[in-house]
Amino acid sequence: MRIAVCDDNKSVCTQICKIIDNYGYENFCELKIDTFYSGEKLLDSINKGNYYNLIYLDIDMKEINGAEVAKNIRKNSNNYITDIVFITGIENYGKELFEANALKLIDKPISENEIIDVLILSTKKNQKVSGLFKYKKNLDVYFIPTSEIIYFKKLARRIKMVSINKEDIFYMKMDDLIAEVSNQDVFIRIDRSILINFHHVRRFEYDKVEMSNGDILMISISRRESIRKFSLNNK
Repeated sequence: MRIAVCDDNKSVCTQICKIIDNYGYENFCELKIDTFYSGEKLLDSINKGNYYNLIYLDIDMKEINGAEVAKNIRKNSNNYITDIVFITGIENYGKELFEANALKLIDKPISENEIIDVLILSTKKNQKVSGLFKYKKNLDVYFIPTSEIIYFKKLARRIKMVSINKEDIFYMKMDDLIAEVSNQDVFIRIDRSILINFHHVRRFEYDKVEMSNGDILMISISRRESIRKFSLNNK
């Protein structure tokens, strides 16, 4: 699970990261944390293709405040999956909480229990929504959260999988792959050989899509009209 902590107060970032690290160590959880001291730095990371399951976001930052950062993540990056938790020392942020579809608002001073409660809730939510994709290489079986998969591409008898952390290649038929992910409503086929996770689409165009990692993938002529309608219905 990838987590971002963004607060212009470095001591607050350190406090939150320590709480998360201790929880991960005590519960054998693999948690990767990135720290940012401004909203601009967080958005720059996201725009470069980095994906986070959970973001602890100070709402009272200077320059770009947390509400604007959250708005950018939701609308400009077309990301409605990442859980956002606002952190604030000021009350009356109900509107911003609603518009960002935030998971929770945590008041300062930080409560360790609240940080952990949100982490547990987000973990359960991600497991339920994203599920796991299973694939085999030789005699080994691998699992990866579907929320981390950017796209699949058919290469002859093999499948290339591009995710937020790595690329992998394994043997599988395209029809079997589609059947494997059919219970997930996030994958769409833009070409006979390409299956994408639409939550990782940075931009739809008529004949191509730009993915969250910057890859440009072409849409087949026969699917352009249906993909165009899909993109309009899922803005």
